Amino acid sequence: MKENQRVLTGYPVSQGVAKAEAYHYEPLMLNIETGYFKAGKETEYWRAFMAAREKTEQELQSLEKELSTDNEKSASIFAAHLTILKDEDLLYEIKSAILNDRMYPEQAVEACTGEVIASMKNIKDAMAERYIADILDVKNRLLCNYFGKSDRNLTHMEKDVIVVVEDLLPSDVATIDRTHIKGIITEKGETNSHAIILARSYEIPMITGVTDAMKMIPDGELLEIDGETGKIVFNNRY
Repeated sequence: MKENQRVLTGYPVSQGVAKAEAYHYEPLMLNIETGYFKAGKETEYWRAFMAAREKTEQELQSLEKELSTDNEKSASIFAAHLTILKDEDLLYEIKSAILNDRMYPEQAVEACTGEVIASMKNIKDAMAERYIADILDVKNRLLCNYFGKSDRNLTHMEKDVIVVVEDLLPSDVATIDRTHIKGIITEKGETNSHAIILARSYEIPMITGVTDAMKMIPDGELLEIDGETGKIVFNNRY
């Protein structure tokens, strides 16, 4: 190793080697309104939520159909997301929170999906971990549609990059720009998520569990990663 180089190590979860610039990816952050609205606006807020839910359903159906001819694993992710979105128990809880408790729709979605996630965290297996990520994915898409915002994504990149991110949701990888994204580095340490399964199917080298990767790896820095050893090499600016 050269004197001016630095090496970080994580968990290699998708094999392959890559060399490209680091690209810091930060998903859209949404402001969740807390508190309760005044009586009389229940129907208005419920209709607004249902409009966002309908748009989300249309998006998921379109993505599932689009990807079904290209990659069955990607299509299956969005089929699973549709199942979550249509879950009658979850819809009942959200409806009750809006109409009976007068929660703002964004808070109702956050609270009700949060309860499901909390219950799943007691189950220590890979299936539960993947389900939690899928719920978070559906929640984010639903809230983006409710607020009328487009989530940042990795669908179209202008040049070759290695994505450096805190964590990736399944839909981030399912719609990833496979031409320009040469590798993925995450801070979170999951080893069997849907995002990882997709990265393997796309043959994109991926390393997880790299503590403070966003802080330690400068944006735009030239990186070399090895998806077999988990090593990340770059110039040392510190």
